[in-house]
Amino acid sequence: MLKHARAHRAEVVITCRGRAIDIEVTDDGTAAGRPATGGFGLLGIRERVSVYGGTVQAGHRDGGGYRVHARLPFEAGELVVP
Repeated sequence: MLKHARAHRAEVVITCRGRAIDIEVTDDGTAAGRPATGGFGLLGIRERVSVYGGTVQAGHRDGGGYRVHARLPFEAGELVVP
């Protein structure tokens, strides 16, 4: 997100809720300037997450910045945490 948003700060929060992993990335960017090239951005994220039955929400935050939230479901016994 820093690459695209001209942000000074980004935060990543990963939580396990029931049988799903939530991944939230927020920044304080302005999205001013030319977009970066290369990669598939949100379209690529949505495609990859949907392969696993997940969902993605993305958009501007009140007060500035941007938020991307992905939820990836899993079956009991699939999650391995070292």
